[in-house]
Amino acid sequence: MRERQSNIELLRIVSMFFIVAEHILIMGTDFFSSSLGAPHMVANTIIGFTYIGVNCFILITGYFGAEFSWKRLISLYLICGFYELIGFIIAYVQGDAEMNVTAFSYILFPLSHSNAWFIRCYVILLLFLPILNRGLNGLDKKQFIYVIVLLTILNLYFGWFHKQANFNGDGYNASQMIYLFVIGRYLGKCIDWQHVRNYRKCIIGFWVMLSLFWGIIQNINDMVHVVPHWNGWAYNNPILILSAILFFAYFRCINIKPNKWINFLGATMLGVFLIHINRYMGGYIYDIVKTIVYSPMIADSLVLQVLVLICLAVVLVSIMGIVEMPRMQVHRWVLNKWTNISLYTHTHTHTARPMINYDFVYIIC
Repeated sequence: MRERQSNIELLRIVSMFFIVAEHILIMGTDFFSSSLGAPHMVANTIIGFTYIGVNCFILITGYFGAEFSWKRLISLYLICGFYELIGFIIAYVQGDAEMNVTAFSYILFPLSHSNAWFIRCYVILLLFLPILNRGLNGLDKKQFIYVIVLLTILNLYFGWFHKQANFNGDGYNASQMIYLFVIGRYLGKCIDWQHVRNYRKCIIGFWVMLSLFWGIIQNINDMVHVVPHWNGWAYNNPILILSAILFFAYFRCINIKPNKWINFLGATMLGVFLIHINRYMGGYIYDIVKTIVYSPMIADSLVLQVLVLICLAVVLVSIMGIVEMPRMQVHRWVLNKWTNISLYTHTHTHTARPMINYDFVYIIC
């Protein structure tokens, strides 16, 4: 089992906070209404900072050089299936879901039928990992740079710039994940982080400027629709990719002593994602957010609304993380029992078998 780096686990937590904040802003408010008013412009500015969350998660996966294993895939299946089942039960009790073939297909096939594009595409990435890692592990630094430059030209020119749907037109696909995995692998293998650490203040400053620039361009585009080829809502947007790399680099450069609480909370982030994006539970969460944000004491102040949204994102990540903890413990208990039975069986059949380490809580690593 690889050693956890608390600075990267903190990045994982902050990235999930960004994702939750972005989702409750988009689906829990009316800021993105048809009129381009102050709420709309403020929302674009906020998302200029938060939209990097998904890209950061894939960079982390590549940085650690995640390997494919059936146990990893099965664990992902069990986690996704568990929250599909819990979400359905809650919705059924509330009278918002019916027992039918469609509902059961969501529970029985939670990976292919997930309402989260991220999960479906991540499974594809997992299946390609043996080929990817075999190829990437044999590259030297110059070859790595060549591959990244080639993939960047293809993804940005044919994909983002010309928006070709059959070639990563918006970044919501497995092609984008493979591209970012390769970049993350380069960051893990080829970068001298001791040298980069000297520039960490410049890195975070550049990230802030890029994030503000994203918001400004998005507001201009929404206002006059004349920014050539601009698509701010694409994960293969070059500004977002560069921003994610800079944000990752900053957290990689900061020194944090190993902290079991940061590491443990980082392990709950997949559960946080699955809870708040769940096809049933997500709607309830966004309804609660909307009720709070548009309550009489808050609705008249845009500043207060933004502050409340930030606080709600922090609270939601914390609560969903706490909810995920007992599921993780049960998951670990089941896998440990299976391991003990398996080892006992193989020992008494005189079959040598090495001890197994289950990295179950870090499915998306």
